Amino acid sequence: MLGADAERIVIELVERHLPDHVGTLTADSDLAELGMRSMAMVALMVEVETQLGARFPTETIDQDTFRTPATIAAALRPTA
Repeated sequence: MLGADAERIVIELVERHLPDHVGTLTADSDLAELGMRSMAMVALMVEVETQLGARFPTETIDQDTFRTPATIAAALRPTA
């Protein structure tokens, strides 16, 4: 995990994909329930890795990891 700032940055990136929820997302918001679909999740994954200089280990790339901003941030690992 990369720290509390990672959650804030993930929320900001999610808001780009869910503009109707800007300002209302929390670390525990269920992204699928809010309408985020698989293609947007893939784009988000790339954006998060790029923005935070981190990566998602292969074994963490699943629906559970991308359920909320908190679970996304928790799965990240710094790049070497």
